[in-house]
Amino acid sequence: MKGIKHTHTPGAELHRAVKAGFMFRGTTLASWCRTNKVFASNARQALLGSWAGPKARKLVNKLIADSQAEKLLNTKKDAASV
Repeated sequence: MKGIKHTHTPGAELHRAVKAGFMFRGTTLASWCRTNKVFASNARQALLGSWAGPKARKLVNKLIADSQAEKLLNTKKDAASV
């Protein structure tokens, strides 16, 4: 995970993609938060962009990586370019 930086803009689309990524993996964002000792409200605020500091960005990168949301976000980007 070190050094991986995602360039996705925080917002509702990113929040949905991360939640969907966890669901595809058979878990939930809430469960991930409990396991990783992260307040679910902090994860939500970071994904939506209302919390945008360096710690939020680090959390967003971890959420994208662990949920594998990158695959969903890239699929949508590829479909839009067709």
